[in-house]
Amino acid sequence: MGGFQTWAVGVCFTVIAASVLQYLSPNGAMERVMKLVLGAFVLYGILMPLIVLLPQISNEFDTYMDTAQTNQTIDFSDTVNRQIYTAANNSIQNVVTVELSKKSIDCKNVEIIMDTNEDDSISISKVLVTVSRADVSPEVLEQYLDGVLGLKTEVTVHGG
Repeated sequence: MGGFQTWAVGVCFTVIAASVLQYLSPNGAMERVMKLVLGAFVLYGILMPLIVLLPQISNEFDTYMDTAQTNQTIDFSDTVNRQIYTAANNSIQNVVTVELSKKSIDCKNVEIIMDTNEDDSISISKVLVTVSRADVSPEVLEQYLDGVLGLKTEVTVHGG
């Protein structure tokens, strides 16, 4: 509120000064020029605080926009990473399920362990597969799935 009061006092002094100068100015040929100069003086007195504040407002707006854009970029990145993780997870689960069903093995669970590298790329470090009873040893299944997926795979047999 202090800034507004300062501005109002400045405008009042500008108008008073313009009125006194108009009263003291001579009538005649110079009257129109004097009115134009005094009008510009009053207009400058009214707009000067806005002209001073404009760079501050612009800087605050730029800072706000930069912060908002950074937050949106981070949110967008997180969303994309979640979608990539979900898509990779679903694809690998489907491949494992289909490949095991070809061997008549019931797949109970597929868990994928992913990491994010320094360059923000996502890498799959291991695939954990749980199967129901199998006629084939877990080591043979691991080698088979390693070959199919091209990823390190651990197979556990859930007896049931």
